[in-house]
Amino acid sequence: MFKKRRLPVEILIYVTGGFLTFFFGVIFVFLSYPALNISSVVIRQREAIVGFGLIIPTILAGWLVSLVIRYRGWKAFIPPLSIGFVIAFLIIICKRFLSWFPEDWLIFTPWGLILVIISAFMGGALYVRGRVLLHSAIILIVFYSLAFGMTFLTKSLSSRFRSYNIRIPSENIMLGATLTVPKTDSLLKLPGVLLIHGSGKQDRDETFGLFNGTFKEIATFLSENGFATIRYDKRGVGQSGGDFLASGIYDFARDAESVFNYLKSREEVDPSQIFLVGHSYGGKVATMVSSRHPEVAGLILLACVASQEPDNLIRQNKFISEAKRESGEERKARLEMLGSWAEKVKNRDLQNYNDYFRPNELSKEFQKMQQANPLPPVWMFEAMEYNQLQTLDKLKMPILAISGASDWLVPPSETRLLEKTLEEANHPDFEVKVFPELDHHFVRVESPEKSYRMMSLYSIKDLFREYPIYPPVLDKILNWLNDKAKSEFSENIKPDS
Repeated sequence: MFKKRRLPVEILIYVTGGFLTFFFGVIFVFLSYPALNISSVVIRQREAIVGFGLIIPTILAGWLVSLVIRYRGWKAFIPPLSIGFVIAFLIIICKRFLSWFPEDWLIFTPWGLILVIISAFMGGALYVRGRVLLHSAIILIVFYSLAFGMTFLTKSLSSRFRSYNIRIPSENIMLGATLTVPKTDSLLKLPGVLLIHGSGKQDRDETFGLFNGTFKEIATFLSENGFATIRYDKRGVGQSGGDFLASGIYDFARDAESVFNYLKSREEVDPSQIFLVGHSYGGKVATMVSSRHPEVAGLILLACVASQEPDNLIRQNKFISEAKRESGEERKARLEMLGSWAEKVKNRDLQNYNDYFRPNELSKEFQKMQQANPLPPVWMFEAMEYNQLQTLDKLKMPILAISGASDWLVPPSETRLLEKTLEEANHPDFEVKVFPELDHHFVRVESPEKSYRMMSLYSIKDLFREYPIYPPVLDKILNWLNDKAKSEFSENIKPDS
């Protein structure tokens, strides 16, 4: 009778324990994932490492519940296994109804679900002890290795392109990069695309949030459709060497040029058919490289900054002030702070990043901003010096400029400046396209204000959501590339199905 009466209590313990374990495990996963960006050694294995985010708490939960229920013998595994099945069920429910749950992390795959259940079994073994614990540990290690291997193999077999992590020399540093090459039965050499990121500490994927990568999505799409692509970590970021805080726009242009030369050297790539894609400030870098390499087959400018600094930053901060509904005094203080910084950089009073933090040099608010999103003095000085429109005026290769009407960082007015410059230069082959309701990452957003709130993470959900690129943008890029590449490429290069 006692056993029957306490059965509902046990079920309540299983459900509550499974829910709490899942809740704290997922929080651990999401908190640990961005922290792993710090180490270049583990950055490419983050998805595998955070698989332990639910394994460890599941083991502990299985052990604690076994202690509470206190079954003996084989019955001791009923409580932890129940916990494991509850957690697996919650994962399935969340993947079904929450779009921001990742599809490719090991712990969220079918193999991972089984791994969670085995982890709960091991937790029960901690209570039973003896040989069972040793056997359980062996089972866990073997299964985890098998699960990771099967997940990797499944991805490789289903992919329509091959991906290579490589290292590229640039001056005295090495740049970490990813090359993607279509799986094709054609003997023709492939057209290539170099992706060049914008300002800030950008990795090769242009990661934002937890599950979004603008360049990763573009590279995947283009390689699935016949183009070899290469993208790389900015110097001082991810697997790339160098000091980001001591680098300027000309350093980043030299790095892009090194990656361009590497792509030309690949035997599977036609060196006469390489296109540059620059996003935001990467558009300026791509323009610089194109000016030194007239053999570039074409240039795509995505939300490219046309203005010089500090005009661009002043415009952005005016928008931020309005979006935050700052008072007149707050707005004035913001712009004066920005103007003072620009003036000191221009006069070379600030030459090193550490100069920002000298006593009584700049406001505390500005120092906090520079700690969160550093713009080193050398970068700012060169951004004030460099004139994008003068360089663009001299280019002759085909050019495509794309932007979004909801982009508050680089509004369509910047794209119109590019268009005006190309028109006045009588450029022989250019096209401009402004998409309605798209933001800086070419995601559908109703207005610049909503884009600002999303990028500022006003809602914690924004951190976990997936924001895919608007498909017509990808189609536009692909169609333009196919049109500008030699006809033999667009007609004959078809990825394997």
